Amino acid sequence: MNTPRQSTINQISDIDLKLLRVFKAIVESGGFSAAEISLNISRSTISTYMTTLETRIGMRLCERGRGGFSLTTQGADVYQAILTLFKALDEFQQKLAVKQSELSGTLKLSVPDGLLTESEFAFTEVLSKFKASAEKVQLHLFTNSPNEIENTVLTGGADIGITPYHQKRDSLHYQLLYQEDFYLYCAYSHPLFEQIESQVSVADIYQNAIAGPSHATLPNVTKMLHKFTDRGIANHLESRMMLLMTGHYIGFLPAQYAANWVRDGLVKAILPKTFNYVLQHAAIYRKDMALSIASQRFLKQLKGYYQ
Repeated sequence: MNTPRQSTINQISDIDLKLLRVFKAIVESGGFSAAEISLNISRSTISTYMTTLETRIGMRLCERGRGGFSLTTQGADVYQAILTLFKALDEFQQKLAVKQSELSGTLKLSVPDGLLTESEFAFTEVLSKFKASAEKVQLHLFTNSPNEIENTVLTGGADIGITPYHQKRDSLHYQLLYQEDFYLYCAYSHPLFEQIESQVSVADIYQNAIAGPSHATLPNVTKMLHKFTDRGIANHLESRMMLLMTGHYIGFLPAQYAANWVRDGLVKAILPKTFNYVLQHAAIYRKDMALSIASQRFLKQLKGYYQ
């Protein structure tokens, strides 16, 4: 008569699960020899695993030897318990997968103005696709100037920002998105509007007041802006357009943003072959903070849009 041994299992570990899977495979294969194929390990290793398992749970699970393989009464009970355990684990994994696909929480985004007019970056399309895949996620959308976007992300006020790629900060990750073409514009009420382009020189342009940003921009753009002696500050596109509409300022605007006003005859580009530049935009997020699952999915959809 076998004396019951005390189990050493208090909590099931990954090693215990491995041993239980080996025992399950042995039973379903009909013995140690047949289990070698399904487990892809040697018979001696299988024997070692079984001995370890029996020691861990404190009971003999099977008879093996010249008489062949057979389960003990306790072994049959343990096998049934294993089936129940692994079924529960499978159900847990399935439920977890469903919960992970049904995202919740909040996604905070900080973006520049003018995105609705940017044909190369259908931002509402990306938002719509994301919301359809994550209906329970609350979207918080903020419109800020480029320097405000960086600061908002760095201080945790936003999870992800979309901003002009003027400079690279070591504390931020950058995921490149789209480019914008900028030109210098004046409004219909400005003296330059009625002048013939061939009669306007580069030097004449620099004699005018310009509306521009206070934040850092591309080196070549900064160099141009410094040549204007009279400057108004307008960090947002709409406020810049307002200054242009006074008839006292000229300013750089994205071509897509200005297109409707150009079409209506309210603004025009000035010496576009000379006064122009291309600005790259990027999605930014902090390096020192783990991204939420919602943020990861949004960035993945952004990346997919540009591939």
